[in-house]
Amino acid sequence: MINFDPFKKIGEEWALFGVSAEGDSNAMTVSWGEAGVLWNKPIFTVFIRPTRHTYTLAEKTDIATLSFFPEDFKKTLSYFGRTSGRDEDKLEKLPHSVNEGVLTFDDATITLVGKKLYYSDIDPKNFIDSSLESNYDNDYHRVYVYEIIEVK
Repeated sequence: MINFDPFKKIGEEWALFGVSAEGDSNAMTVSWGEAGVLWNKPIFTVFIRPTRHTYTLAEKTDIATLSFFPEDFKKTLSYFGRTSGRDEDKLEKLPHSVNEGVLTFDDATITLVGKKLYYSDIDPKNFIDSSLESNYDNDYHRVYVYEIIEVK
């Protein structure tokens, strides 16, 4: 399918998780995520806090994208991570389009189009390593698993 290092692409270079639902579109930077195989399907996994505007949209649609950019987009990705789509239209900062509910960015080098398969909420009772709790202030992520149905 595609050949890329998920540790570098997600963890170091970051990505934009994008959704479009009910006439509203938004994207947020992710630096936690997974790409691989689950349930015999190619998947990506993202983690979204319920306080994020993107969470609200992700709950309304089963289609989402995970977009990767050249390394010189780090400043733009930082902006997308710290600014809420509730406060301003972040998408005006990047050329993009929405076709049949799929949000894509013109400057992305790779876009994974996903169909939601599963979600689950992180439960702190299940932390084996109690130091993981330091990542939270009672704002635990929802985990979304998407089947990769297209690569652009």
